[in-house]
Amino acid sequence: MTKNKFDNRADKLGESWDLLNKEGRKIGLKHRGEPFKPGEWHSLVNASIFNYQHEILMQQRSFNKIGRPGEWDFETGGSVLASEDSLTAIKREVKEEVGLELNFSEENFVETFRNWPVFDNWYVIKADLSIKDIRIQKSELEQAKFMPFDQAIKYLSSNYLPYLLKAYKKLFGGENA
Repeated sequence: MTKNKFDNRADKLGESWDLLNKEGRKIGLKHRGEPFKPGEWHSLVNASIFNYQHEILMQQRSFNKIGRPGEWDFETGGSVLASEDSLTAIKREVKEEVGLELNFSEENFVETFRNWPVFDNWYVIKADLSIKDIRIQKSELEQAKFMPFDQAIKYLSSNYLPYLLKAYKKLFGGENA
């Protein structure tokens, strides 16, 4: 894996986000680092990326990240920027963090998780990929690897496991796909 050419800063404190109400309607603008008041929300996007060998892309978060440094995760993503929709945001985040230009569409959308102050829009996609296709952004990730889905399950939160199993079946079909 080689480093990509994108911005090397993690947790970009100059980012601006659309400030949303609890119904998801825009009510203003928020800058990263500003505290959220009750009733203020913003959007995130995350994607789980599978290859045709039924492996999921696992990424170890940078040790310099503010949240969950060094943890292994099965999602690539981040904040939806001001005036950006979630499809544009997920394409941008995946390109920035792992160097992939994937053709996300509404069909790849799985679920929106609400956990104040965020709406987390989650996507899944299957593509013809191997680890040599991945170009990590070192400010965001320490390393990445494809892992067989049945082995990756041990890294997953029990809260998200039912959703990921549903998405896996959607991508690969059947109970034992």
